Amino acid sequence: MSRRLLGLPLVLFVAVLAQSSCGPRYLTEPPSEFDEYVESISVPAGSVLLGTYSTRWTSPEEICTGFGHDRLYGTSNAFTEVVGALDQSFDAGDRDYVKVVHDADSITYVLSDVSTLGVYHVGAADAATRLRHGAEVVAEGLEQYGTLFGLAAEHSYGKCVPHPWWPQ
Repeated sequence: MSRRLLGLPLVLFVAVLAQSSCGPRYLTEPPSEFDEYVESISVPAGSVLLGTYSTRWTSPEEICTGFGHDRLYGTSNAFTEVVGALDQSFDAGDRDYVKVVHDADSITYVLSDVSTLGVYHVGAADAATRLRHGAEVVAEGLEQYGTLFGLAAEHSYGKCVPHPWWPQ
């Protein structure tokens, strides 16, 4: 009987270990393909990189990990010209996309059911950009360039729910 009692903790330990190893898997670092995705996005000519900011999030309901890479640029071109250059680069490529215009200063390009590119105009009152890239960087950028804009690339990995704007 004592052998059974000694074996019980071992069985419980193995059961707990097996259960924990079967739980949700979330990425801690983006895979190399994420960097390739970010680098594949063409930046409008005449744009100067001022700052970058990376994020990671998880979705507990779906076992999904998402990564975001936000780049802040300055340019002498108008924001409408920046958007026009992005439209041309997507139209010239072989990549399907859906363009969602939120307002005159914010557009999302849905590039697949798990990847998007946001482009947004940055003004002096843009608190989120000041927090991500620094108030000094934004202030100096606004003094040096006629237009500041951000490119926010996002991609999800795992058992993610497909993006609702992507054609099914």
